[in-house]
Amino acid sequence: MLAAAAVSPFSTSYKWRVQISGENPEPSLFLTEKEQKVLHALREVDVIGANQLTRIFFSGDKKKAKKMVYKGILIQHSLWNESKEIPFYSLSPCLIRQTGGMEPMSLSVREILSRLVFFQLYGRVKELFPVTIHRSNRRPFLGILVREDGTRFHVGILRGNLHEWEYFLKWSVSDERIILVVEQLPFLKPLESLLQGKMIRVTTDLDLKNTPIEQLFYKWDGDQWKREKA
Repeated sequence: MLAAAAVSPFSTSYKWRVQISGENPEPSLFLTEKEQKVLHALREVDVIGANQLTRIFFSGDKKKAKKMVYKGILIQHSLWNESKEIPFYSLSPCLIRQTGGMEPMSLSVREILSRLVFFQLYGRVKELFPVTIHRSNRRPFLGILVREDGTRFHVGILRGNLHEWEYFLKWSVSDERIILVVEQLPFLKPLESLLQGKMIRVTTDLDLKNTPIEQLFYKWDGDQWKREKA
């Protein structure tokens, strides 16, 4: 039996508030290689947590993230609840209009949280092998992680949208590789009967934070969740 897990810092159970900042100066497009990777990632997935940005792209150097704000490429916003605050970044509105992405003010709290969880997953998967990020235009997927050999992993974040996944799993006949991230495994109980035989691997918010990469994913065997070994 699975032990009760702590509440995820990205849980929809909190009472979240969002503060969206305004326009930056005209952005400079003289970008370093790492800044170009940030530009690509946010063009595909819209927003990223401040800590995620510095950890994943700049090896913990906060000054490089602030430099992208100074250059007019990024804008910092804030998501907070009664106990914590999560600063996060988007591209400047000018760049969003040029690249066709979604402005943060058009995203719900659930959609912002889902994107932050997506980058938690991205940061961990990179420990296994290099992947690039692509936007998914198919609901209920949020994005696609693509390996250098072309293997595609369609990523879904379960955050108050269980009915969408129930509908998809009931009627989908595809053999796509799917990664789902859920706050806690018991949240998937309504879907368990639909998972058998599908190429789906699951991880949780807590596993993304604490679990060794080789034990990160679970597979439903028809009776219970079992950890897979990479």
